[in-house]
Amino acid sequence: MQRESISYLDAYRAADTHDFERMQSVAVNVYDARACELVGKGTPFSARASYFPFATSSISYCNYGAPTRIAFRDDDYLRVQFGIAGTARTTIGRVAYDLDSETLITSPPDAALEFSAGYEQLVLRVDRLALEQDVTALLGRRQKGGFEFEISTAVNASAHSRRLREQVFHTVRMIDLANDSIPRPLLVEMEQVLRLAVLFGIPNRLSVPLVGGEKAAAPWQVRAVEEWIDTHWRESVTLEKLVEVSGASARSIFITFRNARGYTPMTYLKKVRLKAARTQLLRPTPEATVTGVMFACGFTSQGHFARDYRQEFGELPSETLRKARGAQD
Repeated sequence: MQRESISYLDAYRAADTHDFERMQSVAVNVYDARACELVGKGTPFSARASYFPFATSSISYCNYGAPTRIAFRDDDYLRVQFGIAGTARTTIGRVAYDLDSETLITSPPDAALEFSAGYEQLVLRVDRLALEQDVTALLGRRQKGGFEFEISTAVNASAHSRRLREQVFHTVRMIDLANDSIPRPLLVEMEQVLRLAVLFGIPNRLSVPLVGGEKAAAPWQVRAVEEWIDTHWRESVTLEKLVEVSGASARSIFITFRNARGYTPMTYLKKVRLKAARTQLLRPTPEATVTGVMFACGFTSQGHFARDYRQEFGELPSETLRKARGAQD
């Protein structure tokens, strides 16, 4: 797999240093590490690190210029490592797991992480309680017992595991593009998409029920979701909210939407938001931009927004804005 030639959370830099003690401080105070130490001597130390927090999750970037070992505190978070360049090793008890760009490592709290010189990675840290709430919303019932995720997963093990890595890197690109202007409701949705990608992308003890069959919801429950989206599209549209509005499990709602409408609730939400974006572009304020309208209407990718907008309305959003500006002159 080729390295993604993008920047990584540059606006959220936690460290860019040749001072190892400075990086130790960041590891402890930002990343919740309990230990951070150099491995061997003779290699000049350097490190770059960035950190972007969601409400209950976070994405981090780190680049170590010298071999480094780090261990974390016991907590209720799941850490998923995505290698970019170089190699690393995660040790759990007496078992070691190698990590590169072809592998995902899900590390429990007691893991020790050792990075080679020049190693780069993104780390997604997810709150386990939030994952449990997502599963409850999906299946309509609380599951007994905790999560048990596979520790090492090949990126190409399944379409879901590939999608997980792609989603994490896509999210980082959107954060960098937004430059601190992502509306909070959109951040909530982005965070839940990442959690769901973890649930489906990394094999765990709930993988079978998550992809298994589910009873369909009633037609009135589908209409209730549509009516709620029509009036609340500016808000965060989460699994929990769909369950609350419909009285059915999220999986039931998704299945019935596909059977009755031919698309999912999130596709319906996209159509509603595209119409709202067109309205704003047709009646632009002096300060309006395509990117600003995109984020205001709940979209995170310029490319996907432009493509979906053109499919829906037959022209690019920039063309709509240009025509509207001309009509105002």
